[in-house]
Amino acid sequence: MRIDAFNKRLGRLLVASTVVVLGVPACFDFGGYSEGEKPNNGSGGVGQPGTGGQGAGGTGGSGGTETCASTCMGCCNGEACVSTGSQTASTCGVDGAACAPCSPGEACVSGTCKPDPGLCSSQTCPNGCCVGSICYEPADQDWYACGTGGETCAMCDYAVRCSGGTCDPSHWSPTAQFSLRMGVVTVSCGSCDTWSGPDPYVCMTVRGTTVCSHYCKDYSTCDYGADSTFPWTHFKASDFTSGDSIFAVWDSDWPDSDNKICSGPMKFPQPFAKSAKYYIDPSWCSPGEGSLVSAWFTLDPE
Repeated sequence: MRIDAFNKRLGRLLVASTVVVLGVPACFDFGGYSEGEKPNNGSGGVGQPGTGGQGAGGTGGSGGTETCASTCMGCCNGEACVSTGSQTASTCGVDGAACAPCSPGEACVSGTCKPDPGLCSSQTCPNGCCVGSICYEPADQDWYACGTGGETCAMCDYAVRCSGGTCDPSHWSPTAQFSLRMGVVTVSCGSCDTWSGPDPYVCMTVRGTTVCSHYCKDYSTCDYGADSTFPWTHFKASDFTSGDSIFAVWDSDWPDSDNKICSGPMKFPQPFAKSAKYYIDPSWCSPGEGSLVSAWFTLDPE
């Protein structure tokens, strides 16, 4: 009886294991528990994904905007890149910096402002002055170009001295050129003319050339202002300050030999001062047959 009951139960289990529900094989738990007796502390099974549609993917972020400052190797004029090869003294810079002008006298070299050797400016001519691109250093300056600090040269009054970059109206330029007119000359003849008064005339030897006036007959004092041989021309300021020019007074004794009353170098101080009249120091004229009492002359710039 017990054996028959066991066989019947086993047969029913075998038949149930092959039953198909809605075409799908039934799943049975052979873990030793009856249906509805699974322990409460067991882990749940892995859930299957739902059948709902998948969500749409998010839109990608937009790329960064390029700017002149971030891409330019030269300088930026607004958002326009000016390459170093296209730059000028008015637009200069590198590495995307804003273009900027160079200082006067500078050139833009590979994006950097540097002194332009082809220009005259305060950087290339700090001690002199500029006429266009020419730098006049102090030693080169004259009345026609005078100044300092690389500024534009000023023009002094004609033949006026330029000193230290400043026009000096109280002195003549060393290169000034003059016409000379002899004034009044007074001599003491001594033994140079025993029969009558002296017949004096004056001579100047300048740069190897001697020029002489007419003589005044029988007078110790003579005004040469009306002498037709005057004015003597092309004198330079240096002719009166160098000590190389000779002033001489002679007594005319035609047909005999003339007598030298006195002679000597002119020694006006440097710089050569402007004056209405220039008086020759009698001590400059070494006595010969007589001596110089006084003499003066005037100068007019040519």
